[in-house]
This record gives sequence, structure tokens and C-alpha cells, in this order.
Amino acid sequence: MGKQSLLKGTIILAVAACYSKLIGFINGIVLSRLLGPEGIGLAMMAMPITGLLIAITGFGLEVAVANLVAENNATNNRTRLRHVLSLSFLITGTLGVITSLLLLGLIHYVPGLLFADERAIYTFTAIIPIIPIVAISSILKGYFHGKQYMSPGAFASILEQSVQLVVTYMLVQYLLPYGLGVAAAGAVISMVIGEAISLGVLIVAFNRQKEFKWRFFHIVQDLIRDGKQHTRDLIRVALPNTGSHLVNSFAGVLLPIIITHSFLTAGLTAETATETYGLLMGYVMPLVFVPTFITHSLSTNLLPSISDLYARRQFQQMYSNINQVINVTMMICIPWALFLYFFATELTGLFYHSEEAGLLIQKMIFCFMLSYLQIPLQAVLIGIGKSSVVLYNNLIAALASLLMIYFVASQPSMGVNGVILGLNLGEVLGTVLHFASLYQAVRFPFSFARFYKLLIAIVCMASCAIFLYMTLDSYISNGYVLLSSVLLVSASFYMLLLHRFRLFKQEL
Repeated sequence: MGKQSLLKGTIILAVAACYSKLIGFINGIVLSRLLGPEGIGLAMMAMPITGLLIAITGFGLEVAVANLVAENNATNNRTRLRHVLSLSFLITGTLGVITSLLLLGLIHYVPGLLFADERAIYTFTAIIPIIPIVAISSILKGYFHGKQYMSPGAFASILEQSVQLVVTYMLVQYLLPYGLGVAAAGAVISMVIGEAISLGVLIVAFNRQKEFKWRFFHIVQDLIRDGKQHTRDLIRVALPNTGSHLVNSFAGVLLPIIITHSFLTAGLTAETATETYGLLMGYVMPLVFVPTFITHSLSTNLLPSISDLYARRQFQQMYSNINQVINVTMMICIPWALFLYFFATELTGLFYHSEEAGLLIQKMIFCFMLSYLQIPLQAVLIGIGKSSVVLYNNLIAALASLLMIYFVASQPSMGVNGVILGLNLGEVLGTVLHFASLYQAVRFPFSFARFYKLLIAIVCMASCAIFLYMTLDSYISNGYVLLSSVLLVSASFYMLLLHRFRLFKQEL
């Protein structure tokens, strides 16, 4: 197994994430046609609380394992690496099983307390098995990320999404006659099956490394001999990161509760509140977050790289990597945000038969354009040992967002616009806090030299897209062909400008 460079590892993850995002997007379109916004809302309601439970069982160990594996690679300490993995598997496996069994025992009480729609019990029950699966997968992903070997995780992600798409279509079609709630649960079950396939791939890839002669008695031996020291090492990195994940996950749990109850207070029925929530989270957010496959890929590969460079005190290379990631993020995400703003209603009308979702996108995309930087900035802060700062920043942003939604969305005159205001506030505040914290911690010299060239290229691309759409609209009646042509030509023009300004070459 060879170590992959920052660029090569990022490209591997980006290609896999692009495929996964594409398949996931197609899956979302299929679900929207089968279930509608109300069914999507039912399926989405179970996700946040599951995310919270996964954060608890995972204990932030994916990032901790990646960090510690990167550190041990720098010192070539294989014995300590095996000890860390032994302890991580034991913690996540135990917590995952206990949490799942506890939820099964409380299955008739939890959904009624948390969800405005009682049908959410079906999706909540269906998603419980995913908790121990994701917990174990997170350790294996952390191991490969720490080794800066991204291929196994990328292949697992591709296979997971492919299986999920096929199973979703078949299972939801079969369960629709039994009711919308049961059909939504079928969509959730397909996610569980996909995650199980992904875990199987990671286990096979891990066993093929043959890096350790691993037996059960090795785990027991490691815990008896060095358990306390390695527990402290894991907690040192994992606890602040767990706190950050818990803040985001707990905010995610509160979000559907506050949104649906605010809608009820504003005078909507439970069914309409569920439908509006599904419209926002199932139609709007997937399009808004399309570029995040790039930022996640960059961040996943960036974290162990920054941790390694920071440990070696190679600050100039670290600054270079940070600037590279920020520039690539802006290079990709800002053009998408502009394209989405100008053609939002056309896109949502084609994909979801809902122009209303496009109007919502236009109200939030510029604030979320800034938030695309939040994920890589957070990865850098964790990489330099500032996990606690990430925790406080996320906590402040989440509280501000939830309070805004709670007080504004419940007003009959605001409704969903109040939710958008709250979401925008949280994303902008979180990004600004992360950037300020990073600059205060390392005072890295951000390069503005090429930013004005990038801005010119983006403005030219947007102008080209608008001109093409207005010109071709009267000649091409098929909406898919029209938008695809505009996107392809304007993106090609943008790439030529990047090449002409030597921006693309400099970042690579």
C-alpha cells in the first residue's frame, strides 16, 4: 500500500464522490417522483437523530484515528498503531450494539416525542441497524485516510451508492401499496443495505493489507498492556471532535422538530408541515450542496496532511496546502452557486416538477456560497489541534441558527422564509468564525494575488451562460438538452479562461 499525494488522493476521492453525488442525486429524483415531498419529509425526519446517535457511538474516532495513524506513520510506530486500532474497534463496536439495542427497546416512545408526524416511526425503526455499521466503517475509513490511501474508501462509496439506487427503486415500488410511511422506510432500508456493502468492501481491503498479524488475543493483550495510555491519546483528539460532531448532530435533531413545530404554530397542518420540510431538505439542499463532494474530498485528504506537516514543523508547505485548498474550493463552488442562482427554477422544475423549490434556492445560495469554505477550514483547524475551537464555533453558529428559526419561522407572515434566514445565519457565522480562528492560530499568508483573475473568469462564465440560455431558449424546446448545453459550453469556456490565466495549472 503506497502513500498517495495530496493531489492524487484528492482526485481519487473527488472522482468517487462525484460519482456518488451523481448517483445520490438520481436516487433523490427517483424518490421525489415515487414519494413526493411528503414522503421525502418522512424519510428525512429520521436522519438527524440517527446522525446524533452515530456521532455518539463513533465518538469522533474517525478523525482521531486518522490523526494518530498519520502521526505514527511519521514516527514509523507500528505497534502503537495496532494498539490504537484495537481500542477504537472495541469502543465503537460496543457503543454501536448497545445504542441499537436501547433504541429497539424504546421504539414506541421516541418517535412520538420527537416528530410531529406519527408515521416517522417506520423510518426511525428501519434506520437503527445502520448505527453499528457506520461506527465500524468510520474506524476503517480513518485508518485509510491516516495512511493517505484513499482508494478503498472511494471504491466502497461508489459501490454503496450503486447498490442503494437499485435497491431503492425496487423496494419503494414494492412497498408503496402499504402506505407512504412504509414506502419511506423502504428508502431508508436501502441506505442500510448500501452501508453494509460499503463496510464489507472496507473489511476486505483492510485484511488485504496484511500489516498486522491480528487475532482476538492481540486486542485483549493491547488493552491490558497499554490501554490507559492509548485511551488518553484517543480521547485527547476524539473528545473535542466528538463535541463538535455532537453539536452539529444535536442541532440536526432539533432542526426538523423546530421547523415542523414552527410551521404548526404558523397555522400549517402536520401533513403540510412535513411536505414543506421535505421540499426544503429533499429538493433544495441536494442541489445547494452539490459542490460539497469537492470540499469533502479536499478536507478528507487535507486533515492527515496538515497534521503530518504541523507535527514536522513544515509550516511553509502547510500554508501552501491551505491556500491551495481554499483557491480550488472557490474555483469550483462559486461558479456552481451562480449557475444555480440564475437557473434554479428551471432545474427544480425539470428534476422535481417544483419551481417553488427553485425560489427557495435563490434566497439562500449566496450565503451558502460562503459556507462551502467551512468544511476545509474545519479540517485545517482539527489538523493543527484546534478541535475545541471548532466545537465552540459550531456551537455558536448552531445556537444562532436554531434561535432565529424558532422565533421567526413561527410567524405566519414568515414561515419557510424564517427557516431560510436561520439556515443562512448559521452557515455564514460558522464560516466567518472558522476563518478568524484559523488566522489567529497560524496567521497563514492568504494569497489574494490570483483572486481577481478568478473573479474575472467567473463573471465571464456567468455572462456566457446567461447569453447562451437567452439565445438557445427559442431554438431548443427540451429543457434537459437546453440546460445541459448551457452548462457544458459555459463550463468549457470557464476552463479555457482558467488555463489562459494559468490558474488551473498553478493550483495543480
